[in-house]
Amino acid sequence: MRFDVLSAIKKYCTIDHLLIRRIDVSKAYSESYGHRQIVVALEENDVTTILRLNTEDYKEALRQYMALRANALIPSKELNKLIVIDLRITNLAFITPNLY
Repeated sequence: MRFDVLSAIKKYCTIDHLLIRRIDVSKAYSESYGHRQIVVALEENDVTTILRLNTEDYKEALRQYMALRANALIPSKELNKLIVIDLRITNLAFITPNLY
């Protein structure tokens, strides 16, 4: 599954200077649906973005992430060094900027 996610990131997240720091699929097959997730850590210009993705619709979630970026709906990167975006629920994004 990790290589499928990597391929999808390369296909849908076409951003210059984007580094894929981690793809965690350790909870992708959890018995509880509430615990199932794929966690992707991306880094761009010293800002880390953590994406929490649904195991079944992660490709659509990556497209939604790019739409959020295109519409400037992600908090200002000048103020945030870590941004967590939970895209596990279809058509919803919970964005948590962490200031430090």
